[in-house]
This record gives sequence, C-alpha cells and structure tokens, in this order.
Amino acid sequence: MTPPANGVISGNAAFTVTITTTTGEELPVTVTLDEDDTTANVRVGNDEPKLVHADGTPTFTTVQELADRLNMLLGLTSRDLTFAADEVSIVDLDANTIRLSGHGLTTGQLVTYRYDAAAMGAAAIGGLENNRVYYVVKVDGNTIKLAATSANATAAEPVVVDLTSLGSGDQLFRYRW
Repeated sequence: MTPPANGVISGNAAFTVTITTTTGEELPVTVTLDEDDTTANVRVGNDEPKLVHADGTPTFTTVQELADRLNMLLGLTSRDLTFAADEVSIVDLDANTIRLSGHGLTTGQLVTYRYDAAAMGAAAIGGLENNRVYYVVKVDGNTIKLAATSANATAAEPVVVDLTSLGSGDQLFRYRW
C-alpha cells in the first residue's frame, strides 16, 4: 500500500495483517476498506491517523487495537456475554462447555475471552487465557465450547479447549455483530 498523505486514507484501500497465534501459527488477514469507509476516516477527527501513519506503518500493534479502530471507523458494535465463572451450572469441566442462555453465537465465530484480573479474587477459567481470541463451537442455543483456531472449531469433529478449573468473578466473551 502506498503511504497515505498525512496518515489519512482516501479512496479504496487494503492491507494485510499477519497475526501470529500463541502456537506460532501465522494467519494473514486482509483488511479492505472501500472509498465510502475511508472517506469516513477523514470525518472521524483529523487530529490523528486512524489506521496508518504517514510513513505507511499501522497505528495499531495488537489485533484488539485494529478491531477497536475498525469498529470506530465503520460504526460496528460489539456485544458482551457476561457470566459467573465459578458456577458449575455454567462452566461444565467434564463436557468442556460454558452455558450462556440465548447466546446467539454460531460455530466458527470469533470471541474474545475477558475478565478483570485486577478485581479481588478474579481468576481465569483453567485452560483459557485473558484477552485471548477463541472460536465458538455451538452446542445449542444456550451452550458453547471453545476452540483455539477457526479450523478446529469448524472441523467435522471439533477440537476444543480443555477446561480444567472454574474461574472466579464475572467474566465475559466479547464479539462483533
């Protein structure tokens, strides 16, 4: 991509971001913006570049920062599904499932697992990492499993994350819709 003038993209634009997973797998993701969306980039406030600096380097360093910036530019919203991680009626360690009534998620959908590590007593569900992206395996309209990759989630026999212990405190899955 040709570096944009003053860090503002105008016209059609596309760039590829390579995401390296915690397992070392490199996933190329192409981000494409059409002219209507890039024109909106100018109107979001010209005080700072929104996606790319004038020298062509990205303004983000993590996937979450990219997602947040794209959501802002494109007007997309996210939804949080909050649950109590210490309840056996919600987190089933034997079945590796999490119960989220009426979740609305689909198999292969990307979610980010989060909890407030600073909150007193908060701890992750064993097998999951805070602020990590997982892929949904929909069991039914109220229950999900998680996979580390999209391929694992959508395989004929999904390979799911082994949940080894209950967490503590309120936790959530954030997803875009």
